[in-house]
Amino acid sequence: MSIPRVGPCSDWTTLDEVRAMPGAGESLPANTQVTDAIVFASNWLFVKSGRQFPGTCTSTVRPTSREASSTSRWRHADWGSCGCSGGCCTAGGRAVTLGEFPVTAITGVLVDGATVDPGTYHVERWRTLVRHGRSWPTCQNLDLASTELDTFEVTFQHGQPVPPDGRKAASALAYELAKAWRGDQECKLNERVTQVSRDGYSMTLIAPGDLLKADGSTGVKEVDLFLSARNPNRLQGRARVASPDIGRSTGGR
Repeated sequence: MSIPRVGPCSDWTTLDEVRAMPGAGESLPANTQVTDAIVFASNWLFVKSGRQFPGTCTSTVRPTSREASSTSRWRHADWGSCGCSGGCCTAGGRAVTLGEFPVTAITGVLVDGATVDPGTYHVERWRTLVRHGRSWPTCQNLDLASTELDTFEVTFQHGQPVPPDGRKAASALAYELAKAWRGDQECKLNERVTQVSRDGYSMTLIAPGDLLKADGSTGVKEVDLFLSARNPNRLQGRARVASPDIGRSTGGR
């Protein structure tokens, strides 16, 4: 059973980008500490920007009907509602709605363990996989591996890439965190950190709720500019739009 994602699919910046920050050089602490700072910065900015930019995510789903999957598997994708025994069946059709938005690429489709020709399907509305000239399978056995007969599997990429200003904000925030963990008195976050020890080195932690000052800013220019531009209303999630065409809302998670 898959576990729903709670953070971005990938870090918002890299070790090289943080070390390239003006004044960083070799003065930053060990790579492990900088990596910890990158993870913290990426997750914090993902939440504070309204979860708009998870990066490029990859999911593999075994499409099933709503009714059958409600009792046997956590549903990622569906055709519609139908019940059956001895397997997981659907009403069939040329279109299957994948459970993520926006879908940016189909990595591969397996039917009965064989790869389906990419030229025989396409994606519509950034979430629906449409087959040309024939229907997708109407039943599959979820107890079998996707390399076996009587199976159907789709692997695809989805999500919004982190924009350049988001990468710069993550680099700046990770840099300030790394400086705080080093005990740098010029760190803009020092007044909101707590000293602890971890894995043989000394570091400081900041509670996510304590990172903001009283005025709602962080004191890190790149971070404050990014958040004010990308999430000025401080939304907790992406906007959702109801669509009768697909039967449920789009755009949010």
